[in-house]
Amino acid sequence: MTTIHGLNLLNKLFVLLLLSGAGYLTVFEPAQLNALVMLFLDGHTYGFGIGIVFLSLHAILLGYLIYKSGYFPKILGVLFIALPIAIGEIAFPLWLLFKGVNAGQWEKRALGSA
Repeated sequence: MTTIHGLNLLNKLFVLLLLSGAGYLTVFEPAQLNALVMLFLDGHTYGFGIGIVFLSLHAILLGYLIYKSGYFPKILGVLFIALPIAIGEIAFPLWLLFKGVNAGQWEKRALGSA
């Protein structure tokens, strides 16, 4: 998602270049420039939507893994799936920062798989 959104910013850059008034743009009629500007603005909108699709897939997968892991409270996994993604994206790193993983559960799983 981050890569797509980063590349998608090129659409905004192209809009700025088209509106810059540079000499090489005089070959275009004003209506043509306006059409190109709208093309790149629409392209940015579609690119942003594609990036959000990847964010959603990431959030669903991460939420499922958190829920099933047993290392974190199940509610953190549910936040990624049931509520707006932003809440889960904020809650999970805060949990890691202040509480960390359930060390007892970690040890139990590590010993169980050995």
